[in-house]
Amino acid sequence: MARNHNFHYDDQGIPRAGGPANEKPLMQFLESDIQGSDSLCRALMDDIEAIGDGSDDEREFIGNVHSATMSTAGVIIERLADDAVPDEQYPYKLPLKQFREVVEDWEVFIMDDQFDDITLDDEFSDDDYA
Repeated sequence: MARNHNFHYDDQGIPRAGGPANEKPLMQFLESDIQGSDSLCRALMDDIEAIGDGSDDEREFIGNVHSATMSTAGVIIERLADDAVPDEQYPYKLPLKQFREVVEDWEVFIMDDQFDDITLDDEFSDDDYA
């Protein structure tokens, strides 16, 4: 994983992202907007690739809680929630390359869990193969 990120599942099996305090908005974006969806990761990667290869100048992703505007200048993550509760961490800006790395790492994390899903282990017992 890139940098000091800690991706894990909580007791309810919900993917969680931890990292440096200054990256809290990015971690919240992963948890609340991408969640456990590899198809959303792939869509974001397609957007990043379109910007990288010059097919498009800017792409926007609108999630459950945040929007992410991607361009060659970087990524801006903003909250979609009511502005009545200001948050000094927003808008959150980061380089496109860093955003790509974090989304790639998140996708690897959630895809790995799909193969190691503990609920699948419950379908068969060792007695089935005895």
